[in-house]
Amino acid sequence: MTEGNVTLKRIIEFSRLSAIRFFFFLSILGPFLFFASACSRQTEERPKVSNGILDLRDWDFQRHPLLDLTGDWEYYPDRLASDGNAEEKKSLFAVPGVWMGSGYATMKLEILLPKNTPSLAFYSKGQATAFDLYVNGTKVLKSGIVGRDPASSVPESRSSFGEWNSLGVSTAKVTLEISNFHHRFGGLWYGIRFGESSALREEVTRFRDMDWFLGGIFFLTFLYHIGLFLIRRQDLSPLPFGLFCFTLFVRILVTEDKILLSYFPSFGYLTSMRLEYLTFYLSLPLGLHYLRSIYPDLFPRVWMGSFYGLGLVFSIGAFLPFPEASKAIPYYQASMFASIILVVYVLGLAVWKRKPYAIPLMVGYSILSTAGVIEVLSAHQILKTRSFLPLGLLVLVMIETFVLSFRYGDLYREKEALAEELRRINSTYSSFVPRKFLGLLDKRSFAELKPGDQVRREVTILFSDIRSFTEISESMNAEENFEFLNTYLGRMEPVIRTNRGFVEKYFGDGIMALFSESPDDAVLAAIQMQKEILVYNRQRLAEGRRPIRVGIGIHTGSSILGLIGAEGRMDSTVISEAVHVTARLEVLTKFYGTGILLSQDTYSSLKNRERFLSRKLDRIPIKGKKEEVFIYEIGDYLSEAEQEAFRNSKTVFEKGVDAFLSGRFMDAGETFREALRVYPGDKTSLLYLKRCTEQMPVVGGRHNPDSDPI
Repeated sequence: MTEGNVTLKRIIEFSRLSAIRFFFFLSILGPFLFFASACSRQTEERPKVSNGILDLRDWDFQRHPLLDLTGDWEYYPDRLASDGNAEEKKSLFAVPGVWMGSGYATMKLEILLPKNTPSLAFYSKGQATAFDLYVNGTKVLKSGIVGRDPASSVPESRSSFGEWNSLGVSTAKVTLEISNFHHRFGGLWYGIRFGESSALREEVTRFRDMDWFLGGIFFLTFLYHIGLFLIRRQDLSPLPFGLFCFTLFVRILVTEDKILLSYFPSFGYLTSMRLEYLTFYLSLPLGLHYLRSIYPDLFPRVWMGSFYGLGLVFSIGAFLPFPEASKAIPYYQASMFASIILVVYVLGLAVWKRKPYAIPLMVGYSILSTAGVIEVLSAHQILKTRSFLPLGLLVLVMIETFVLSFRYGDLYREKEALAEELRRINSTYSSFVPRKFLGLLDKRSFAELKPGDQVRREVTILFSDIRSFTEISESMNAEENFEFLNTYLGRMEPVIRTNRGFVEKYFGDGIMALFSESPDDAVLAAIQMQKEILVYNRQRLAEGRRPIRVGIGIHTGSSILGLIGAEGRMDSTVISEAVHVTARLEVLTKFYGTGILLSQDTYSSLKNRERFLSRKLDRIPIKGKKEEVFIYEIGDYLSEAEQEAFRNSKTVFEKGVDAFLSGRFMDAGETFREALRVYPGDKTSLLYLKRCTEQMPVVGGRHNPDSDPI
């Protein structure tokens, strides 16, 4: 590994450790800071309603333009303002606050205003479940239709903003009529925001923009993770997290400022509430499912199935009539607390076992759990604050993005390692099934190979074999035999490969190679192999070892190349008569005392026949052919002196072969004696001369001791 790579590796490792430390401290401080920020509004000093009166005569609207109308309002249960001033004992009601069950009521508040009061406005989110707000008799806010019974009351949960002209007015008498027959809780879920008109409008716009921003992030995250799943379906983790983000996107539209109802009022209260419940019921198991996809060994499948079953049952309950559908919420909130305990257990175990991404996920789920607890406490009026659940969800999504980047970084490194391993395996496998063989089968990769793949091609086959190998091997032990063969084959294979051929099979000391592009390649390879043998023999002689001799036969013909075997073990093979012809030619090199023999088919197919030093050697029968065919000897591997003698004796030698094949043995003998005067060491001429002298009966040129056709 280079110095630069080592440095880069250290930087990456340092960055990873720094990120882990950062998220460790964030996991400790995050929930505390988050909870503190959630409750910060409660600790601010703001005037509150007391006994139905809010004294703002000394309030500076320029410094503090907005405040909440929280505190003790006058409360008249089971009475609307239109009932007149019936003598009823009034009580106080803490706003925001709720009552259990159905009912209706009137709440009153008197605001004492300072001099030079600016233009004022009121804002309220949807209350439970219909209300009208009047200021000095003028209706400023409205949501739904207030009624005394379910038939006359129309629920609605949209937010409402209204301006009020306070010019020259010192007192604002606020009257709020409210009714509920469609939810388990009635009353004011949320406080009423009050203050300088432009500042309040800006705040409302800012909160709505924040909802759009969060919803956009959740929707884009949903699209991104679904895209990841569709691209790589083997990894299921993006799917539950993508669906989780989609439920968050829908939930943003139907909670808080009810954006969906603002743009599509026709959806109505019931549809909005059912979507709110469904997103709550489904988001819990989907969020847990993502955690299980990260740590499946720590999160048993039965737990996941239980939460999905619970979510399904409650989701069906969301379609019950209202207010019955709302009564199941507290029970599911209890299951949310159970899921928090489960998440703490799983992530604590993951941190303990040093699982990857455990610390950042602990941070995300801790912040989300804190936001969820605040949400539940606010729903039960234990805390009175704006919902921070979307922000907690945003933190989890951002941390999940961080985790995702590291996961894909790890996957990339794993991919690189696997790619390197695959290259190594392919390189190793190509030693058994050459890539050229792969190409001949029209396959692009080894993964496509299967038993039975075959193709018929015109190829040139080369056979080589060490003469007297049995005697040589008997003089060596097993280790020396393998060392000798590997050394020999290690010299031969590169020569074959360099000449655009490939070794199809080893037979101990024998080699069968294929050349699919040109027969010239096979002849060139044979010449270089013989030359390499000469170099190798000089080394062996220097080491006091016996030199070796190798015979090479070459034939060109149509062959079937393919794979045989089964899925568990395959092997490449060549099936054709050409294989047997080539093997027989290699055997004949020993009979004729030559190094390289070509069949007539190969010789006729040579593109550049003149570049080789060759001569016609004999005519032999070949099985399957009616006429005998000539074989040729190649002498380019001989020493310069021998090549010169080979070249000068060629004409005379071939004349003697023609005479011998025609049965003119006396003329042939004289001709071979003349060839020997030019090339004294020619073993083939000596063989022919001996046979002419002995007048060996030959019919049709069959002089091989084994007279059967090859």
